[in-house]
Amino acid sequence: TQQHLGRVAHSLQHFPDVSLYTVPCLQVNSPAELQEVIEKVDFPAVMKLEYGEGGLGVKMVENPQQCEEFYDSIKQQKDLFSLGITPEVMLMEYVGGEKHVVDLIIFSGKLLAAFVSDYGPSGSHYFLNLSHIMPSKLCPEKVNQLVTAAYQSCIYCGLKNGVFNVDLKMTETGPKLLEINPRTGGIYMPAWVKAVYGFDLILVSFLIACDIRPHAWTPEPRGHIAGLSTPMTQYLHALENPSFTATLKHLEANRIIHSIILRDGSSKFGFEVVSLNLSSFSHS
Repeated sequence: TQQHLGRVAHSLQHFPDVSLYTVPCLQVNSPAELQEVIEKVDFPAVMKLEYGEGGLGVKMVENPQQCEEFYDSIKQQKDLFSLGITPEVMLMEYVGGEKHVVDLIIFSGKLLAAFVSDYGPSGSHYFLNLSHIMPSKLCPEKVNQLVTAAYQSCIYCGLKNGVFNVDLKMTETGPKLLEINPRTGGIYMPAWVKAVYGFDLILVSFLIACDIRPHAWTPEPRGHIAGLSTPMTQYLHALENPSFTATLKHLEANRIIHSIILRDGSSKFGFEVVSLNLSSFSHS
């Protein structure tokens, strides 16, 4: 995706050059190729699986040695590949700034709606998504920059019909593309969009797949949602407290929070993963 967008010679009229959103990123297909890629990417860098979810298998590497060690550890993750995640790996230059997500509804190349949300700090070298809020708290100008970057990136990748989930960072020089997911946002995102904006992204995806234009736009939010996710180690530690599960059920029964168990600890990975997500919705 990054390499393709970097080669785009002309962007939409009156829009920024789409190559401005790209970050140097190269695929690694073998240990020998890893050595070649290391020489072409500045450190610190981010090593990540080409196909994954929820930050699984994503880590900052400070130098070539860490890069080689994490590459070897990924290749040994049998539990990871048993989930259907393939072992293709990419090395991307690290970009600073705050991470944001844009969920887009596009039909026949036209942007119908965009929903922007903010991630908090990852808190580790594994880029775990530990906190999230919707809608975005950025100023309208920066929200529009993110939407423009996400929309242009999708269009120039041929994604002209569907619901798309785009991860970006807002840097000192503007938005930078991290990845495009050609689907709705995972886990809790469809439920969040429905709660805050009233749109059912699953239904919208179905209508577009049937070549039916959905009646969609970006309305004023009804309220806001804040969510926290816990690393597996913290979740397993919390389960040792007999009152933890009962307290969680009580909060859910009173509609104070909503919880989702992402992983129960049965799969063993060689790196930290997110296990439990808690979220709360407040009306405006």
